[in-house]
This record gives sequence, structure tokens and C-alpha cells, in this order.
Amino acid sequence: METTKFAVLGFGGAGRAHAQRLQAMKGAEVKVIYDPKMPALGQAIRNYPDIHFTDKLDNVFLGEVDAVSICTPDHTHFEYAKLAVQNKLHTLVEKPMFVTQKQCVEMEKILEDNKVVFGVHHQMRYIPTFRGAYELVRKGMLGEILTIEADYIHDMRHRSFAFDDWRIDRENPQNIVLGGLSHAIDLMRWIVGEDVEETFSFAGQKGWREYPDIDTVIALMRFKSGTLGKGTMTISSAGPQRNTLAIYGTHGQIHNNIFRDADGAISFIRKPDLSFKQNIFIKFITPFLKQSPSILRDYPFSIYEHDSACQELLLDFVSAIRTGDQFPIGFDEGSKTVQLCLRVIEAYKNH
Repeated sequence: METTKFAVLGFGGAGRAHAQRLQAMKGAEVKVIYDPKMPALGQAIRNYPDIHFTDKLDNVFLGEVDAVSICTPDHTHFEYAKLAVQNKLHTLVEKPMFVTQKQCVEMEKILEDNKVVFGVHHQMRYIPTFRGAYELVRKGMLGEILTIEADYIHDMRHRSFAFDDWRIDRENPQNIVLGGLSHAIDLMRWIVGEDVEETFSFAGQKGWREYPDIDTVIALMRFKSGTLGKGTMTISSAGPQRNTLAIYGTHGQIHNNIFRDADGAISFIRKPDLSFKQNIFIKFITPFLKQSPSILRDYPFSIYEHDSACQELLLDFVSAIRTGDQFPIGFDEGSKTVQLCLRVIEAYKNH
């Protein structure tokens, strides 16, 4: 099997996760890691002695790699992606793909002239429980979808400083709609499978007043068929990260891992094969942990398998490079999610 050689751009939280997952993957290898703040990486560099670290972007485009994974601050994604695609490198961009409509339009033209595999890292589509919900909707098991709700609850008040402070940069703070709610928006778009015709949103800043932008937002949307959607995002609620999904249809309901059909019968969407030790861990140890592993969050009523979802996404991306097939979350999908996020931002700013 031919090995796909990667450069990872940005070595904060996302970059380190991408590097680790790619290195563990058969058929992929990280050759170069670029970060403009090399002195701050310290021990992280020593953990990867076989990878070339650099703070010179030109070193990424010397012919040593086939693909790049862009894990830099949100507002820098476009310029890095532009360089990568123009250098004929297959390109995977962390969400949000970009932060302006103009960037989406320009990249569409660039991709027409440079035939590479282009993908966006929307891993929510790879969470097994959410995939199960998607399949149930596609099979018509819920009937007509009346409402769909998804949220992204994340306490970033300390995590924002774990690797760098770019999120709280006064000139380019991370907008939480693009940087977080985009997960929920993309998930709802994918499951409903329709365009959104109307949006409305509210935003506030109550939990983290020092943050240079809003810290909480609720977005309402009406899809083409009349299905209503609601997305909630906050970065200042104490407690574990939450990524919940609820779908209400004329023939059934879904709430996270629970499906209730028209007759009232209840079943679990996802039943992972857990070992004896894992079951013991869930029953006796998890209740005493402040932060349990994501797969065990409210198990079995909610199963959020983040790591495996990210690994599957990367496997699909490498496979698309090798086979020439289209990556499922390509430019068009990424662009639609960015544009909907921008509409949500415009709505709370102008209402």
C-alpha cells in the first residue's frame, strides 16, 4: 500500500490530535509539522523525533508531502488552503472551512484549476450514534421531520489557553458560531438534507464577560420543507462537553442514542461491544470521575465516540486520495455550512 505523506499546519490541540491519528494510521505518515510559534512547542517536538518541525512555510512545499491537514486558527484557514491547493496538495481543513463568503467564492475558482482532494473536518457526521440517526431518517422511520435540535456545549474558559491564546485575540477572536456551532449546524444540514430558507438567532455574553466576542448563541432555522431547526452553543457553561441531538417526527423520535417508534417501542441506536473491564469501569468507576471518557458520557443513553469518528474521517480522506473517489465532506458541503453560519451571525447582529 502506497503511503500518503502529510504535513500538519498548526500544532495546537487540533494539530497534535491530527498528527497522532495520522501517525497511527496504516497508509499515512506525517513528514512535516509547521507552526509559526516553534519555540513555544517545547516538549511536543521531542515527542516526535522522526518528524521535521519548521516555522518556515516554504518548507512544506518542497515536494516531500502529498497532502496537508490545516489546523491553524480559523481566520488563517483560507490562505493556507489556497497555498496548498495551488501547490497541488490534497487539502483537509479543520472546521470552519473558512470565515467569509468571499473566501468560499475564491476557493471554488482555485479548485476548478487544481484537481486535488479537498475536505473539511466535520467529524460529527462520523459519530456512530449520529450516523445511526441519519440512517433512520433516510429510511423514513421518523416520518415527516418536524423539528431537529443539536447543541455544542463546551467550557472554553480555561481550555482556550491550553496551547495558545489565539481565540481571545482582540483583533481576530474566534467567533463561536463558526468555531463551534458549525458542528451542530453541519450535522442538522446533513441529516435533514435540505437547504435552509430562513434563519433567526439570539446571542449573548453573560458567562465569560472578558471574552472579546459573544459566548452564547441560539440559532433558529426553517428548512425548505418546513422542518424547523434549533442550534445552541455556549463556551462558558461549567461541566463536561455536550453534543446532543434530538429529532421529532410524525412517526418517531430520537434523543441522542434513544429511538422511540410510532408504537412507543424504545431501542438504542448504537450498541458498542464493550469488554468486561469497560463495563466494570462504567458501572463502578465513572460516577466518581469529574471528566469521564467521551464514549461513556451518559452511557448508554448517549454515546459520543469522538476519537473513533475523527479516525474514520481521516481514513476516508486518505482513501479518497488513493482511489480518486470524492471525499464525502468536500468543498461544496463545507461552503454551505460556512454560508449558513454567516447568516446566523448576520441575524443576531442585525435583529
